[in-house]
Amino acid sequence: MKFFHGTTRENWLKIQENGVLWGGHDPPEGHRHTYLTPDIEMARKYGDVVLEVDYEPQGAGSGVENFGFDPPPGEECWQFAVFVPIGIDRIEVNMLRIVSKNDLLEKLAKIEHQQWMEWSKSVAAEVSEERRKRWKKLWVPYSELSEEMKEEDRKYARKVLEAVK
Repeated sequence: MKFFHGTTRENWLKIQENGVLWGGHDPPEGHRHTYLTPDIEMARKYGDVVLEVDYEPQGAGSGVENFGFDPPPGEECWQFAVFVPIGIDRIEVNMLRIVSKNDLLEKLAKIEHQQWMEWSKSVAAEVSEERRKRWKKLWVPYSELSEEMKEEDRKYARKVLEAVK
């Protein structure tokens, strides 16, 4: 079965180094565990890297591998703890999910700016001289734009992110 685990980039690197997904510390209770959830949105709450984990649950009370939790009021699904290491060979990572939301937003905004530059240059002869002069000031790499102008590109990047959720 496919479950999800949210983590940070730093922890994802540690998981790759160790070759297993397993809680990184011993809590006061004295046992290590990893949380998995069937809900990708819940996993996203715990980090900018979402791992897809192939895992067959043994069921609440098995005492061996996992412990199920009842969903909190208003939640349809929750998560459970796995008390044994999960081999990295059972983990898939979609590269898009590794990119933090802010990094992805900036990449999309940069692409939006490049698209706008190509389009505006292609129609520049058809617009007024005043507009063309304003546009020429913006025919620069995204990194050279003012924060105000970058935010204009980010508005459209956010629309893309919303559309692909």
